[in-house]
Amino acid sequence: MMKVKRKLALGILLVLTKMLVAQQPGDTTLLSPQSLNERDIQTPQEGSGKAYQMVNGSSLPIEAFDSPFSTYIITKDEIRRNGYETLVDALKMVPGIQVSQPGSANEGETFLMRGLLGNGYAKILINDVPIKPVYLPTMPIGAQLPIREAERIEITFGTGSVLQGCDGAAGVINIITKDSDKPVFMQADLSAGGGGYNSVNVMFGGRLGKDKRIFKYFAYGSYTFMEGRNITQGHYLNNVPSTYTVDSSYYKSPNYLGGYDTPVISNIPHLSRKFGLNLTYKRFTFTAEAMYRRDHSSLGLNPAAFSYSNPQTFTGESILRMNLRIYKEKTKKGRVSNRQTNLSYIQYSMDSGSSILALYPQLADLLKKGAASAAFWNGNPDSISVYYNTAYDQYLTGARYYFGHSVEGRLEHIRNYRLFKKMTYTLGVNYRFANGRPRNILIPRTVVPSKNRLFGYTDGFIFDKTTYSFISQRYLFGEQNTFSQLFYNGKKIKLVGGTNLVYQFFSEDFSNVYEFFSPQLKLAGLWKIKENINLRASWGKTYTAANGFQTETSRYIQDFELFNTIDTLKAEKSKSWEIGGRWQSKNQKLSFDIAYFGFHNENLIRYGHQILSFGYPNGNFEAKYGYRNLPNSSMNITGLQASFSAKFTLLERFQTEQRLSFFTQDSKLKADGRILLKAYDLQMPEMRRIWQYSLDFKPNEKTSILLSTVRYFNPNIYQYLAVPPKYFISDLTIRYAFSSRFDGYLRIVNLFNKKYAG
Repeated sequence: MMKVKRKLALGILLVLTKMLVAQQPGDTTLLSPQSLNERDIQTPQEGSGKAYQMVNGSSLPIEAFDSPFSTYIITKDEIRRNGYETLVDALKMVPGIQVSQPGSANEGETFLMRGLLGNGYAKILINDVPIKPVYLPTMPIGAQLPIREAERIEITFGTGSVLQGCDGAAGVINIITKDSDKPVFMQADLSAGGGGYNSVNVMFGGRLGKDKRIFKYFAYGSYTFMEGRNITQGHYLNNVPSTYTVDSSYYKSPNYLGGYDTPVISNIPHLSRKFGLNLTYKRFTFTAEAMYRRDHSSLGLNPAAFSYSNPQTFTGESILRMNLRIYKEKTKKGRVSNRQTNLSYIQYSMDSGSSILALYPQLADLLKKGAASAAFWNGNPDSISVYYNTAYDQYLTGARYYFGHSVEGRLEHIRNYRLFKKMTYTLGVNYRFANGRPRNILIPRTVVPSKNRLFGYTDGFIFDKTTYSFISQRYLFGEQNTFSQLFYNGKKIKLVGGTNLVYQFFSEDFSNVYEFFSPQLKLAGLWKIKENINLRASWGKTYTAANGFQTETSRYIQDFELFNTIDTLKAEKSKSWEIGGRWQSKNQKLSFDIAYFGFHNENLIRYGHQILSFGYPNGNFEAKYGYRNLPNSSMNITGLQASFSAKFTLLERFQTEQRLSFFTQDSKLKADGRILLKAYDLQMPEMRRIWQYSLDFKPNEKTSILLSTVRYFNPNIYQYLAVPPKYFISDLTIRYAFSSRFDGYLRIVNLFNKKYAG
């Protein structure tokens, strides 16, 4: 991953405007919102008519304090007071999570969740429904997700959910958006800061009608732009070309600007925008999100491989999702049961202007070796440069454009039965179908979308003869996930057992079919020693399936020609476990949580290259690059995670809240045989020990001062990056309430201007 020198980013976040409009005098809509805490997430009383709170999509009607999994909740009050705009902003102070901002072009902002890349190994949901398009290997993160608009964000570590199918090995993150109980409300946030940063967030909502005929509406939109990030050569030589290669071919490229080891790095802009709508009437809830994210295409890549000099080369992508939820609840013999159906539609599109400028990537190095082999076979060693230039012109010369488009539909039906007073049984099934073309970056011409893009068929886009041969194959995808879960919610003992059967298939142009079938399982239990003390344990097994992007971007090279790969990728198999405990004082002002965890992953899918044959004199040069399963591979992670929080009053006047978290882990990678070489990859420095400390100090009712500090120790050893043994970063936020409807705040990122790995 890219490591960035973050100077003092003076976020003069100017105005937080809250306008609450009452329908009549005496309405309670002018009351300030109260902080949501863990006690608010609880089982509704029998006959209350309220829907169960879904904790991370697992249908567990339970308080977070009594969850048998490690669960962390970020409340709307925390989001507001800290000025969070992106998901990674909010995750920065969560125990067991390490973040990188900006991260990379493909993932945007990135985070590690107990040592695993959360963009790829965590299941990210909005209102209990997955958001990641099926042909993306990882979820891109910017300010396009509804974070400012969230009621809360629920984080569960480990393989805690079987309801959503595969791809949740690290955990589940569920973003719950606001639901208005006020007649009318409106809120606007205006922010500006260093680096050309500016942001506008607007949301409004309300309710109409009375009794059972109540119509609720909530809408939001935002625009966030950063003109440039302060990315330099890097304190650990991560942006120095010679760190990764000794071949000087990159220096000869017309796309390269700068000295031999000092590339020109232009402004690295970022753009995010979103629009969302939530409509509820009786049993029906309709939600829609339109999201767009744009980052510089070279972020996170080797500066000798791709150019950083042109700020107009970007990776832009949009996601449109719509979901209709039908919910019904009934009471029979004093027991409440419910069922719900979700109908979802997701459309993913690459911005037609997305492009990248190649210098000397890994593909060029392999083509040069192939050209040398072909020249020797043809008896003319002096023609190496001719063969190589021909191959380079065909695959890498000039701007190379991105293309990717897919549509998918999802049908889910869940039933929750109250078998006994303390036992709930969940049964359900969901289906997904998708059609489209995964992203491809070898296109010499831009692919222009036409007006008709229904279902993503080829004739929905404008192709020409020079681009069509480079376009990725069209895939048909299908998935069926059948799941069940039994939950015993006793006074002292709480038990959860769940299982699912997942069937997936990929069909390449409706000919070659790749199938995948997996049974998954989770078991968890909690023992309440006292009302404020409990012990927990959990175990789970899940799979991370390969997708069309990983298959399509893998290539086979013979001499200096490029071919599609014919290999199929097998799914990764993951197991995780943890034991832990919680304590909370009776007045809820002190709390402590600790967990010892383990993770085992087999059949790893990794990106790199492999040379099969070196060519002359024994045969043709043959190589593969892209995604492969590492032979006989596995990864083991064990660690300890603990956090302590305290709320108290100083001098009977000053309110103070503190939280201290500690995280340590040990990772081991095993890969027998010939694995993929990674000499050209940038890697996110994985820190083995993390301390997190936050202080929320309120000198009076109108002022709050928040100081957040993260300290990292003992990084893993990397071949190319000289990561320091320890470093820390601190952020400061000062907020002042001018009135009940008008707040202003100042935020300083990296308060002490420290050098750190981002």
